[in-house]
Amino acid sequence: MKENQPKPIYPEQLIELISLYGFDLEGQSPKLWIAQCRQYYPVEWIYLAIMEALHQGRYKIISIEQILRLWLKRGSSVYHFGEDFEFLINRTVPGESVSSISSMLIESPSWPITLDEDRSVDIYNNNLRISEFIPLVDASDFYQRLKALVEA
Repeated sequence: MKENQPKPIYPEQLIELISLYGFDLEGQSPKLWIAQCRQYYPVEWIYLAIMEALHQGRYKIISIEQILRLWLKRGSSVYHFGEDFEFLINRTVPGESVSSISSMLIESPSWPITLDEDRSVDIYNNNLRISEFIPLVDASDFYQRLKALVEA
């Protein structure tokens, strides 16, 4: 019996998703951004990161990049949307859509990627660097007062 394999993902579909959902591109063209990302991440990861950003309501390219960097650090893609969400998003994309790529577990990129000593990835030829984000819980008096003010 033939297995139900996901359809391949093409860069044009990624461009369509980014354009259709109005991601803030920070002045870049979607085509150029996708081309730059494909140098460092598998196209399946880019697709999943776009879906994850949509699921989280984060409509900026920087959000997709943060998701991709986190997955690179982990060595696997970890997303929180389901097949129903993916279906709803993909049915709005003109042409042949991707079907259920999220059912595949994509463990790691298939090429060597190295992180430099400060655990940051430079995907724009030293023009943009985003270091590893590690949130800290501040137990200071100021933090506690500010938190109480916000929660009031």
